Amino acid sequence: MGRLVLGLDIGITSVGYGVIDIDNNRFVDYGVRLFKEGTAAENEKEGQKEVQDV
Repeated sequence: MGRLVLGLDIGITSVGYGVIDIDNNRFVDYGVRLFKEGTAAENEKEGQKEVQDV
């Protein structure tokens, strides 16, 4: 395996990635991680919940 390059695509509800072997001009791995879309109201509830747990 040669020199590797990691590429990231960071979005609001996902993170995409790719690893490329630039010496052999090949993809090593690639994929995406999706996150549940949040809302401001849900974020506020989570913040209050954390304070109560302490």
